[in-house]
Amino acid sequence: MEACNGCSCKPPACPKAPGPDDCCQKGCKLCVWDIYRDKMNAYRAYMQQHHPGVPLPDVEEQQQQQMMDASMDAFERLERQLLQQQQQRQQLQQQ
Repeated sequence: MEACNGCSCKPPACPKAPGPDDCCQKGCKLCVWDIYRDKMNAYRAYMQQHHPGVPLPDVEEQQQQQMMDASMDAFERLERQLLQQQQQRQQLQQQ
């Protein structure tokens, strides 16, 4: 990220969103997504106050892509499991 107009300091790095395997999906009281949301809110507030000329990254697009990647991974795992079950049934029928 570039420095804002008239400022020689470099803005802090944007917090990284949790990866598809970082959340356990068990409804934790303090989920990694809650922590990320809090960090992003603090980051946005800091940037708006101290570096208003620096555009913020399109975080929603990144999150959507990560969710889509996680969904595709889950779908591919399911497809592999179903194929493996089908092959096992076929082997049992041949015996």
